Amino acid sequence: MCRKISRRESQRRWLARTGNAAYHTGDTPADRVKAWRAAHPGYWRRRAAKCDDPGKEKTTLSSLLTQFALQDACPALQDSWTPHLTALLGLIAWVRGTALQNVIADDLRDIMFAGHAILDEMRAAPKK
Repeated sequence: MCRKISRRESQRRWLARTGNAAYHTGDTPADRVKAWRAAHPGYWRRRAAKCDDPGKEKTTLSSLLTQFALQDACPALQDSWTPHLTALLGLIAWVRGTALQNVIADDLRDIMFAGHAILDEMRAAPKK
């Protein structure tokens, strides 16, 4: 509880300083994020770290989300998650009754594999 109180007090003091209340509003934050992203190309596309088993990549929620989402579709960093991705994550958490990242990552991986299998079948099916 002390950490929450300390954080709230720290945030209150920060917001009370001149200019900080509007820190995240207007064009300045979006420009700041654009400049940072330009200086750090590919930051959001880093590959997941390899696990001990060669040939098997460690699957994390962030690596799956990076594959799924179009990171450069939005102008500001905080807007980089598309609505359909947010809805999918919420649906998985709601159906499973948990927001644990490893559970969501496993489900999302299985859903993506199922989707690829369906698309592969559609491509292979003869056209009528």
